[in-house]
Amino acid sequence: ETSWNKAKRLQGRKDIMLDADGIRLAEKTGEGMQDIDFDLVISRNVVWNLEKPIDSMKEWKRVLKKGGRILYFDSAWYYYLYDDEAMRRHLEVQQRLIDSGKENGEHHLVSERAKRCEEIAKNLVLSKEKRPEWDVDAMNEIGMDLICLNENIGDFVWDESERMSFEDKPMFMVCAEK
Repeated sequence: ETSWNKAKRLQGRKDIMLDADGIRLAEKTGEGMQDIDFDLVISRNVVWNLEKPIDSMKEWKRVLKKGGRILYFDSAWYYYLYDDEAMRRHLEVQQRLIDSGKENGEHHLVSERAKRCEEIAKNLVLSKEKRPEWDVDAMNEIGMDLICLNENIGDFVWDESERMSFEDKPMFMVCAEK
């Protein structure tokens, strides 16, 4: 659950509440998927939110056909909370945004939304991991063959404003094959 999910429903579903019963129903639905069903599992900005990312990745692998791929895009969004150098870079970027007049309140150092996000991130296991190094190790751990790692895919998919806002947190892309 996130503070943005005001409807308190499983994302993409109107019939599954995001509560203990809804989570059990979603897990039951996932259990019904047969092995080797999919050619591709794709996600963007999901992995960093997972409570048990290795378990989720194993499930992704389970539902892939032989030769199927996992493709995901993510970032070490809140690593700066645990690393002094990352915090220094984060503060520099935030100050540069403020000085340039491009700061829109979403990433401001003192915004309430930013503070809430940081509090949520402190409870997420991947916030303190150096990524994408962790992701490469995770793919190896679950037995996937890493076929592509782009450590700064954001240069290709973000507009100028996003590149400026997130220059201290490059978006990376991982592609691995079963």
